Amino acid sequence: MINEKNFTEAAKTTTRLVELHDEMLRDFPVFRDARRSQWFHAQCAGASLNHLNTLINAKQFEEARKFAPRLEDAVSLTGSNAYLVGCLNARLASHASDDSQKEMEIARAIEWLRKAESTGYPATPKDVEHIRTVDNDLNILRSRPEFQEWAKGLKAKK
Repeated sequence: MINEKNFTEAAKTTTRLVELHDEMLRDFPVFRDARRSQWFHAQCAGASLNHLNTLINAKQFEEARKFAPRLEDAVSLTGSNAYLVGCLNARLASHASDDSQKEMEIARAIEWLRKAESTGYPATPKDVEHIRTVDNDLNILRSRPEFQEWAKGLKAKK
């Protein structure tokens, strides 16, 4: 059974994974050139997404808030990954300690959702419907006019 303790243990592992990526970037200059090592940057972005998700699942919200800005600089985020960052920011907003923090995280979530759309997500009509009505991560956004306007204009990419 998956519980908070499992996520707390997993967060220790994903922390180490992010540290290893950071060490590789520091110690091996070739990895700093995103054009020459795109595969590595994709791995870094995936590890960072996984870490942020794990921190939220472990209810380590303050640690997640400190880590989330690292994704702003992530190279190789696909449309679906940008969508996930939007969802993760929406989840953080659901656990905000004050209205100012909540509003900032909602704004960041919507910004990431727009980035996802600009990079090709949602790709299918099913994805569009999922965003508009099904994805529970976005519940905090559904009553917001800016989200409603954005979601209304979504079209599947061809």
